[in-house]
Amino acid sequence: MMRTVMLLAVGILVTVRAVGLLAEDSRTSAPADPLVQAMAGELEYSMGQLTTEDGTKPYFLSYSVADITSVTLRASLGAVYGDSETRGRLLDVDLRVGDYSLDNTHQIRGGNDFARMGRVGGSTAAVPLDNDPVAIQHVLWQSTDRAFKSAVERYQRVTTDVKTTVAEESKAHDFSREEPSIHADPDASLGLDRTDWANRLRQVSRLALKYPLIYDSTVAIAGSAENRYFVSSEGSRLKTGTKRLRVYVSASTKADDGMDLSHSFIFNCASESGLPSDQQMQEAFRRVIEMVLALRAAPVVEPYTGPAILLNRASGVFFHEIFGHCIEGHRQKNVEEGQTFTPCAPETRFVANGECQEIAIPH
Repeated sequence: MMRTVMLLAVGILVTVRAVGLLAEDSRTSAPADPLVQAMAGELEYSMGQLTTEDGTKPYFLSYSVADITSVTLRASLGAVYGDSETRGRLLDVDLRVGDYSLDNTHQIRGGNDFARMGRVGGSTAAVPLDNDPVAIQHVLWQSTDRAFKSAVERYQRVTTDVKTTVAEESKAHDFSREEPSIHADPDASLGLDRTDWANRLRQVSRLALKYPLIYDSTVAIAGSAENRYFVSSEGSRLKTGTKRLRVYVSASTKADDGMDLSHSFIFNCASESGLPSDQQMQEAFRRVIEMVLALRAAPVVEPYTGPAILLNRASGVFFHEIFGHCIEGHRQKNVEEGQTFTPCAPETRFVANGECQEIAIPH
């Protein structure tokens, strides 16, 4: 059942090599960053040295390291319940064996493909926060070794599958060849005054004290600064910096019949200048509380099937779920997906009455 006030919300082997191996890609000049240089040096070494007894080598390798600093403060009823700051670096390895047209990431159709839901030629690991070349190289080497062994094993299964199953309709390659890109953003960092924000959250969260029927409430701010480093065997050397900040207000209660009721509102922004004022937070918190109390007083109705009007963020989420996923490239190749738009050319990606219809796409 539902209430009539409805919302749709949105063994360890260490290899020691001379630091002189940390050379930049000869084709381009990498961003002047010690982490990027360490990644580029290890990548070139791996592409030159990784091989099996039968001569199998990777045709593509990339390293991506996300250096993320996160801050979170949370208050309720005028008191701070949480105040934390964390930082970590996470490595992602993409290693491919075969060639651009057919590689280890190709879907295996005959029999169970146990790797389908996990990594297929990749590896993740924590990276040292210090820009120590030897320590970074060690993590990269271990992760690359794991990814290469996994990719070789799966590529053997892929080639066997292709030979023993019917030809696929899709002739799309497993990977695209791209021109190298060189770019370096300034470092992204958070500029939150945590003491000031703790006081602001205390003040705003006190509003819930005026509503005895609100059993739980939260006013919080969370921010993250991500500096991402990327190098690839095609020659790309990238460093990007982004920030994400969010202020979150929520309230919940329980109806007389025991039904749990809750509502929330979120402010999202990409810089500290976009954060809401105290007045904006108080107004949003008050609206959330009033909605929860309205839900509590609303009568219970039977389940409903029929038209619905979606507003604001809810309409975007709904459109993404019912349409956006249908046009994702990897879903068009996966035989276990609906493949609604697979037979359509890029310029005619619209289906009506089971047929592709032409539409004009602006360029």
